[in-house]
Amino acid sequence: MGCRQTAQLAAGGPSSLHKSGRRHVNKAEIAKRMADRWELPEPAAGAALDCMLDTIGEARAKGEDTQLAGFGVLP
Repeated sequence: MGCRQTAQLAAGGPSSLHKSGRRHVNKAEIAKRMADRWELPEPAAGAALDCMLDTIGEARAKGEDTQLAGFGVLP
């Protein structure tokens, strides 16, 4: 398993409201914001996001904790 070469963005629109009334931002919206911030094509930003998520998933599958400064620890 490795980083995917193309973005497979989540379907269903850029964002929605959670039942709690809070805004829910999905993977496609995160990729769009990344693309806007770094002036990248959305598919490239989506691929970078996929790569990051794949890397985290692989580490977790091996039993490794993943710490993202300012975000938290995924045990």
